[in-house]
Amino acid sequence: KENTLTQRDVVVGIAASGRTPYVIGGLEYANELGATTVALSCNPDSPIADIADIAISPVVGPEALTGSTRLKSGTAQKLV
Repeated sequence: KENTLTQRDVVVGIAASGRTPYVIGGLEYANELGATTVALSCNPDSPIADIADIAISPVVGPEALTGSTRLKSGTAQKLV
């Protein structure tokens, strides 16, 4: 909140699972101020995809390690 966020700004929330609380909070705050919001998550049905104006959800398939969200998802998000 130290920086002035306005409706002329764009806020991008990035979370592999799409459920990270501080990312959700940041997008909600940006929406309250009228800023455009973008979600980048490998889960198309994620909370951040529902909150954002624009959702980008690369399809990566299941992780090699069950429960991990940092391998394929992290690589895909870096490439986007």
